[in-house]
Amino acid sequence: MKTPRARRLGKSPGSAAMNITSTLDKKLFRDLWRLRGQVIAISLVIAAGLSAVMMSLATLDSLSASRAKFYADNGFASVFADLTRAPVSLAGRVREIPGVATVETRVAAGITLQMPDFHDPVRGYILSIPEGLNRLHLTAGRLPMPDRGDEIVIGQAFAEAHELSPVLHEPHHPCPVIFAYGEHETAEFKRQTDEYCERWRGTGQPAALAEVTGRNHFDVILDLADDGSWLARQVRAQMGLAQER
Repeated sequence: MKTPRARRLGKSPGSAAMNITSTLDKKLFRDLWRLRGQVIAISLVIAAGLSAVMMSLATLDSLSASRAKFYADNGFASVFADLTRAPVSLAGRVREIPGVATVETRVAAGITLQMPDFHDPVRGYILSIPEGLNRLHLTAGRLPMPDRGDEIVIGQAFAEAHELSPVLHEPHHPCPVIFAYGEHETAEFKRQTDEYCERWRGTGQPAALAEVTGRNHFDVILDLADDGSWLARQVRAQMGLAQER
């Protein structure tokens, strides 16, 4: 019986396989080194693709989190429905539906507006101000007071297009103006007052500006009753009245 060549040479079949693999590895390394330019270029393309995928996933997660936070902060509703002449009692029946957490009704109606410099009527759409769901996101100003029937909230684009803000208008009757806001006023009111004052001064008109300590939006006017307050002194000076002693 003849002995296999591998056994005659004193080598096992496993050792021969390792030699073949080692030879193929060396050939592979030589080929990679010869094509190192292409290999590096392909590696960079793959790395750039993976980076783009990771950046896209991170951006998607950030946008999803921002959307969820915005919806939660503003009470954005999941379902909307328009009805005509629906009784308020219908909201109670909707609340009984399984899975419904909150129900809020609103009044909506189409209107016709008469706008200056517009010959044709302007169509509008009014909505009652929400209380819990779909809360308004104010970019300027404040919400209407409950006891005021002459106040509304309008869209920013509409206000800018029609220049409804007083900041956008030059004074027709130049005069000195006193600007004052309370210490406990909101940051948005302070910003608007500062902007209006700077705009007024920019027209060459005198303007006085001050923050009244300890006051808020509603009681800042009470400083007029104090003869020693800054607001009272400014009013008397503008009127040309000397302080009483």
